[in-house]
Amino acid sequence: MDVIRKFSNLFLQFLNFFETTLNSSTGHVVSPGAFNPTKLSTDEWLKAASSFGAKYAVLTLDHFSGFLLWPTETNYNYSVKNSKWRNKTGDVAWEFMQSCEKYGIKHAFYYSVHENWYMDVNNYRAPTPEAQAMYNHVVEQHMRELLDPKSKYSNPFLFWFDAGIVPGVSPNVGPILRTLGGNSICMQCPTFAGNQGVRWVGDEQAVAPLPLWYAVPDGQCDMTHTGTTCLFLCLCIAE
Repeated sequence: MDVIRKFSNLFLQFLNFFETTLNSSTGHVVSPGAFNPTKLSTDEWLKAASSFGAKYAVLTLDHFSGFLLWPTETNYNYSVKNSKWRNKTGDVAWEFMQSCEKYGIKHAFYYSVHENWYMDVNNYRAPTPEAQAMYNHVVEQHMRELLDPKSKYSNPFLFWFDAGIVPGVSPNVGPILRTLGGNSICMQCPTFAGNQGVRWVGDEQAVAPLPLWYAVPDGQCDMTHTGTTCLFLCLCIAE
């Protein structure tokens, strides 16, 4: 019932999307030392979001560059911890969450799985089997670090995976999310979202094909399943 209530409320809420990171458009890996936003204030972000009625906000934890906005404790040396910002003690994710709480806005996270230029990953694929295994392991470590109930980052309202989770291709984060993620809604998690999934509508113009059913066969919460007359078990809203 809690999950159904979340989805019902989703239609009535405004979303705000925040990103502050290193290069995420040219394919070049920038030194983490370049990250030093001395005037960054997540309070300003969330105060502005609150002023126009936002109810939940998404922070891009990791975009295409692979630079992380939290100081990961994993063996991954491309995060705010490796930058000059706040004398290597800064944590954008935690400050964002605190600001969300201050202004009564639910926190949500975005994480890029299909691109990571720091690890030379393009469209989910690393150059060698060994590099692929390492990348998969790193992503799975990040998910456990973020979603563990004992983690200060846990229980996001929504977790958004850019380009989606592709079974057999992308890192196997499904079991981790469903075990540790509680009632977090999962954006673009086609085969394991269950009744906690949201899918991309299918184009950048936000024009939905018709008919567009929200009741889809279990395990098919993706943009390719736009119409069905069946009433299977899976609720999958398109955004």
